[in-house]
Amino acid sequence: MKNLKLLVLMPGMLLAMHISFAQGTSRLKFSNPYPERNEKVTFTYDVPSNLIKPNGKIEGTAWFIEDTGYPSTPVTIEATGQSVKGEFTVSGGARAFFIKLNNGATIDNNDGKGFISLVYKDQKPLEGAYASNAFILGSGIGTAYAKIDQSTEEAIALYKKEFELYPQSEKKYSANYYNYLAANPANAAIVNKKIEALQNSSDESDLILATRLLRASGKTSAIDSLTKVAKEKFPTGTLAMSDDMSLLNKEKDLTKKDSLFKILLVKYKDAPANMKESMIYSMLGLYLKNGDTKSYDKYAAMITNKQMLIQALNSTAWNWAVAGERLEEAEKLSKQSIDIVLASAGVVSPTALTKENGGLFSMVGDTYAYILFKEGKFDEAVKTQSLVYARGSDNTEIVEHYVQMLNGAKDYKTALEVAEKSIRAGKTSEIIEEGLKTAYPKAKGSMTGFDTYWADVQKSINEKKEQEKNEFAAKQKELLANVNSSSNLQQVAKLKKELSSKMIKEAAPLFSLKDLDGKTVSLESLKGKTVVVDFWATWCGPCIQSFPGMQIAQNKYKSDRNVVFLFIDTWENGTNYLPGVKKFIADKNYSFHVLMDEMGADKRQSKVVSSYKVEGIPTKFIIDKNGDIRFKYVGYSGSTEGVVNEVTAMIEMLNDPAYKAAAPGTSATGGSAPAPPKPTLNK
Repeated sequence: MKNLKLLVLMPGMLLAMHISFAQGTSRLKFSNPYPERNEKVTFTYDVPSNLIKPNGKIEGTAWFIEDTGYPSTPVTIEATGQSVKGEFTVSGGARAFFIKLNNGATIDNNDGKGFISLVYKDQKPLEGAYASNAFILGSGIGTAYAKIDQSTEEAIALYKKEFELYPQSEKKYSANYYNYLAANPANAAIVNKKIEALQNSSDESDLILATRLLRASGKTSAIDSLTKVAKEKFPTGTLAMSDDMSLLNKEKDLTKKDSLFKILLVKYKDAPANMKESMIYSMLGLYLKNGDTKSYDKYAAMITNKQMLIQALNSTAWNWAVAGERLEEAEKLSKQSIDIVLASAGVVSPTALTKENGGLFSMVGDTYAYILFKEGKFDEAVKTQSLVYARGSDNTEIVEHYVQMLNGAKDYKTALEVAEKSIRAGKTSEIIEEGLKTAYPKAKGSMTGFDTYWADVQKSINEKKEQEKNEFAAKQKELLANVNSSSNLQQVAKLKKELSSKMIKEAAPLFSLKDLDGKTVSLESLKGKTVVVDFWATWCGPCIQSFPGMQIAQNKYKSDRNVVFLFIDTWENGTNYLPGVKKFIADKNYSFHVLMDEMGADKRQSKVVSSYKVEGIPTKFIIDKNGDIRFKYVGYSGSTEGVVNEVTAMIEMLNDPAYKAAAPGTSATGGSAPAPPKPTLNK
């Protein structure tokens, strides 16, 4: 599978558990209001009316905030009328957790507050509990998974509680705390005092935090001098290593790159494990790509977090499979990636994976099955792909592969059923339709009756399109009518406040690409306009989820000649992807101006997306009239309304003098991502 959008996350919350659950009025009540690590927790939950559906059921997932990650576990749900009883075990490293309760796509976010709890010991919050709670609200992980309102103000209040209860925690959590403070000019005095103290520290991490706070406070002129001082003080420290890693990443000659890598390994032998492993990881894909499995094995053994290896293994195996090369080796690499996924989840079989930790398996499992298919091992391919399909039957690429494998294994009856189901659901492609036409005479004995059958299937497709068209029109009408309502204006104002610290200022890489009609469009020709660039692909679920919102946002600005939307299709499979892109846009009736990314140095459709340093899609860039990138937004925010308001806020901020000179910050991110903030794993 080419890519699974895991997307991405932002730098955490609510008050203590008993406040989060609103004593006496909460829909969710714990049997023990002071849950501890490794404790089996039970709760009762009064199901709200919007979650009661005839053909659905209440599901639950708990996410734990630990020092080393953010594991999740399914909640066992037992229905008892309109109430349900839930049960799960708190992880051994948890400091706080939050629960998602949903019925299908409908999530109960407790009016934005979520269901969040601290973790206790003898009824006292653990050290780091309040800080972990703050992370849930301030970072956006709660938003991404459970639609909990993001609030840096509440996160700040929680960090203060943490430091009052555990003063020694301030060093550990000060970076997030002061970054949140710096986003609000009202906190300038507090932030400036902290910067002054940090600048005189003999700890490099303090100097690095000082540079970040200077940037967030708009004092960019002082950053270079402080950075220089830090590098001189710590010649083998984090900043010096970052510079050397940048040189390593820029080196194109493999021999020179390998030589530099070995020098840096010695120079930074005492570097923090995460940075050292990051440097090693940057080389692994290249070793595999060039068939140097000996070097790969040597350095991969140094990686303690084996999940880091999944991308290199999966990407290499996938590329070899697509090219039909080195299939035996590709199979071995792909099997390694599956083993790592299962081991990381603590299970031995894919069937034991939860919905939350099964996403990676869908990607690597699809790759493995595809390799087996290319090797002619059809029955084995079907066995693996059936597990992948069970988790991703709405993913067109997964369905394409499954239908091909089923036909290869001569299970024409199932191939026909799978293809028809997908087509009738509006998830179709040339490959799926060809697979259906191949399976039909084999399953039925002849082509007799096919024309009538196909006409009926086509009728379902057209009805589905008409339904989607009407639903979209109604949603657009509702949102545009609500655009000037007080509640919507408040939401946009809130977004602007949050996005103000995410503004950046970098020269946008220039590009000239052809659109679907073969006409060339250059970014340079659009100077003087605000340009929204959206990188996407036809197989990308979060991209597709965000498109109704992007269509409405584009429609909102269609009469403004100073705002231009460009949708750059990238990272598609194979080489003949243009017809599929045209069909996708036509079938969905989008009026997007789509540009086609070109072949990059990696022999994939990646030239422009690579120049923008995109790690996952969808990724949106908002470019100002001077040709500078002012916002980078990764992922899907979770709702059509959210997408429209985000785009609106960013465009309006570029034309608002109060924000034009905002200091460079960090990119923003949206939900559709797992925790922690992981880059997209590309094949």
